[in-house]
Amino acid sequence: MTLLDTAMKFLVPFSYVCLSLFACLPLAAQEPAPAPVVVVAEGERFQPAAGEAGWQVMHQDQSYATQNFGAMWVTHGGLVGAPAASKEAVAVQKVTIPANGSYRVWSKYQSPPYYNFVHRVEVWQGNRKVFSHDYGKVDALRMYSFCGASTYNLPPQKQLWFPWGVDHDAAEAPKNAAQLKAGPAEIRLITVDNPEPAGDRYVDFVLLTSSTEDTCIGWEKHGQAKSPFIYEAIRSTPLYFRFKNTARTPVKAKLFTHFGHFTWHCAPKHGLVPEAAVSPGAWSPWVNINQVVELLTDEGLQVTLVDGELDSKAARTTPAAVGGSVLVPVQVALDSAGRQVLGELDVPNGETIHFPIDITWNKEKTLRLSRDIAADLIAQSKTEWRKAFPTKPKLIPFYGGFDRGGQPWALALKDALGYNTQLPAPYQTLKVDGYHQHLRNEQAIKDYAAQLGAQKGSFRVCSFGDEITIGGVKLDDPQYLEPFRAWLQKHRLTREDLGVDPRQATPGGNARLQWYGRLFGAEQRFEKYRQLTAVAKQAFGPQVLTGANFSPHHGVMYYGDQLQWIDAFKHQAMSMFWAEDYLFFVPELPQTISFMFARMRSATKYHNLPIHMYIMPHSPGQPADYFRRNSLLAIGAGAKHIDHFWVGPQENYSENYVSWQYPEMFQAIFESTYDTAAVESLLDGAQPRRARVAVVTGKATALNEDHAAVNTAADRFLRMSHLAGKPVQNICRKDQQLIYLALRQAQYQVDLITEDDIVESKNLDQYRAIYFAGEWVNDKAVPRLEKWVTDGGVLYASTGLGHLNQYNEPEQSLLNLLGVKAGAPKKNLYHHRPLLELPLADAITESHPDDLPLQAIAFQQGMQPTSPETRVLVRWKDGSAAVTERPLGRGKAYAVGSAMGAAFWKTALRPVPWARGGEVNLYNPTDFDPAAWKIMNLGVEAAFLDREATSSVTGVESLLLDNKQGTLLTLVNWTNNDELPALNMEVKSAFAPREVFSIRHQKPLDFTYERGKVRFQTDLPEADFIMLKK
Repeated sequence: MTLLDTAMKFLVPFSYVCLSLFACLPLAAQEPAPAPVVVVAEGERFQPAAGEAGWQVMHQDQSYATQNFGAMWVTHGGLVGAPAASKEAVAVQKVTIPANGSYRVWSKYQSPPYYNFVHRVEVWQGNRKVFSHDYGKVDALRMYSFCGASTYNLPPQKQLWFPWGVDHDAAEAPKNAAQLKAGPAEIRLITVDNPEPAGDRYVDFVLLTSSTEDTCIGWEKHGQAKSPFIYEAIRSTPLYFRFKNTARTPVKAKLFTHFGHFTWHCAPKHGLVPEAAVSPGAWSPWVNINQVVELLTDEGLQVTLVDGELDSKAARTTPAAVGGSVLVPVQVALDSAGRQVLGELDVPNGETIHFPIDITWNKEKTLRLSRDIAADLIAQSKTEWRKAFPTKPKLIPFYGGFDRGGQPWALALKDALGYNTQLPAPYQTLKVDGYHQHLRNEQAIKDYAAQLGAQKGSFRVCSFGDEITIGGVKLDDPQYLEPFRAWLQKHRLTREDLGVDPRQATPGGNARLQWYGRLFGAEQRFEKYRQLTAVAKQAFGPQVLTGANFSPHHGVMYYGDQLQWIDAFKHQAMSMFWAEDYLFFVPELPQTISFMFARMRSATKYHNLPIHMYIMPHSPGQPADYFRRNSLLAIGAGAKHIDHFWVGPQENYSENYVSWQYPEMFQAIFESTYDTAAVESLLDGAQPRRARVAVVTGKATALNEDHAAVNTAADRFLRMSHLAGKPVQNICRKDQQLIYLALRQAQYQVDLITEDDIVESKNLDQYRAIYFAGEWVNDKAVPRLEKWVTDGGVLYASTGLGHLNQYNEPEQSLLNLLGVKAGAPKKNLYHHRPLLELPLADAITESHPDDLPLQAIAFQQGMQPTSPETRVLVRWKDGSAAVTERPLGRGKAYAVGSAMGAAFWKTALRPVPWARGGEVNLYNPTDFDPAAWKIMNLGVEAAFLDREATSSVTGVESLLLDNKQGTLLTLVNWTNNDELPALNMEVKSAFAPREVFSIRHQKPLDFTYERGKVRFQTDLPEADFIMLKK
């Protein structure tokens, strides 16, 4: 609330206020029950006590929640915060209690999982403390986001586990109420002892209510409040509006927010004000518009003068009373008398005013027209921003949603930023740039092709759906019985493979038949999409590419379903891989995007298919420097299309947009796009540099781990939480990710290969070292691996050591290859997110004090050598083997009895709460334990590999693309330094370059070439393209 030391008023029920502004909503059948008395003390209105350094008023960008998607919200973009270690700091706010009574005292604060955020709230009246309670303890009961009746329908919980990670706005109140009298009161926030693990405290507001229930406005309604007490807080700060009638007839002002950003209440909001028409030349009365302009995000308000005789419904479709050249003076204030004006401007009729989220309290913010902000950005693109190339990209399409409102200035901004698709003449675009979401069936494809007519030859991107799954078939349907048996015979599966005669097999039979039934069912679905792809090519032409955005947020985040992410493309179900980057919204390592591309390349390699990648610029949320890292990495990893989804103007889109408040993101879009244009000569026909190291990602582990038993009592994070979703074991698949990223940290080029690749011997001899992580192994792959090791390869196995086969039966073949005996692993962690649970994870045990230090994280297997040549390198405390080495022929096999990826990364993780978006607690793990490095690198070092590219600083990722014109070296800085000065690089090259050129610095670099290696030095910011030109 904007207190201003004035009396607080009763909160008007939301439904009642809606009727005054939105005639489209129906009247209630009866008078609503009296609303509870509510007093809101907004965080940004607290005053830290004199001399106190603990509490500080701050913008949401400095908190755990700064993002446009939700569902962690900061009302008016402001709160009051204090460091985790602060004690006895005080912040005060004076309020007025409107009536005598009992009041529950709620603190609405940010509460990411597993940490303490302890703070005290006191209420004083008449120089007497009448209420005191300590909030934010890890075991306190809280109302959380999404817990209303229409979603999870949960009473207050202590800790809440969401599969995707964090949406942990929390409102907490003890049952004992404060007995308050009408009149002045003082609310005090005090920092108190905050036990480890401790997080910084961020309080959005303190709310006093006469209601005794654990509920709030919108908690019972679908699509309404997803975060507790949001509406009470928003409604408590009035936002007054008035305008001057510059028309020649009486008018009203039609107010319109195009879409709204409050997930999932993203809907246009309409208002028609005032109730009576305003005479020509007169000012309207002040009207509270805080139900049209909801300052949970930056917002845009379109203002249009319409005939004063119209009602709300008619006003929506009737033309404006005057043209767009007529200026409408507008004022916005905090009070109904207009004494505290927030801004005034002349609005061209029908144009949009940008309301910064913090306009009600941040004196540095102003109201502006969206078109004026766009004009400023266009001017900056011409005069201030770095432009690496004179023209837009001609090879790589850059997609991004703009306009929706028909504004010419929005299209001009899109053009200025460098987008080369879906712009009208005379803007420069690619000839083939058509794009449509979504054509989900054959008839929709044919209908849209007919609609395009002669333009269908320029249609490029055909989407079959967004965040879809391939689906499955009902294997117990009799229609699949004979096709299943024919499929078994086609794959030459025998009684020995199946346990039954293939001619008598049923998909739902024994475990082996169930395994093959899943594969058969998946291939049936692949055939459906293969047919849709064929229909699309016939309807639009050979240039069309089909795909569907595969969301990486479900199940094992940023891993992807094995059948859908790999096998579907091997079987050519679609002709283009499509995925998205929302890493800034999930508790994954920032570098995980590198694993995503390795996964996609593992799928597209079979038929050289293109990758269409969403690189999301959405702000607030995505920091501009990480957007630039991901943008350049995507190009360096071989992406053929870059898609920014929805960009702007912000008022025209729901929860995905770039706010006008973040000009640095528009600059990053511009510079990354033109950087790509500058290197296209090295992208045409380019191929990634061959890797000599591979990580296995196979169906045996991927399909079985989802069904593995999860002992919630043994996992302390699951044990302490209410599970808002079913946790699946993800340790093996996460370890494949983490091992891949560890090897990239060690500056090796790394591929992902499947067990099918091994069985089919596809390019197996290319690799000198192969890393395996999983409890399950395809038994048919092991003989191939054994021969490969004998011929000189180095195998490194961990995270379960394949003690089960693809049928979930005990398996000895991989253990025999490793030369060890080991049972099932002990487990104390079943599902982790690297930046959420893993930093706090407890070790099951540790290595023997006389050996290299190693913690058993998540899994622990004590091994015993079974081969005389097997050597124990590290022991556990109990004396059993933790790490072993077995020479075999010309090669070696290493075994590690833990989840080595998790154990490695944990040494560099920080025990801090994870923040959803923004820069708070955002970091790249870099300080790895030397012993962890040594154990992780056993495999690659035994292979005596010469790296393709090395830098003088660990944490720089190199990606190499080679074509006839030279080599494109993409460098991504995954350290925590804004710039790495004087970085020394060494790159293997089959040719002596005529020039080594830095795109970021726009200059040639001094270099030497000797014995097949290029050496140069550069200052590396977050990322750069280096061109090695022939």
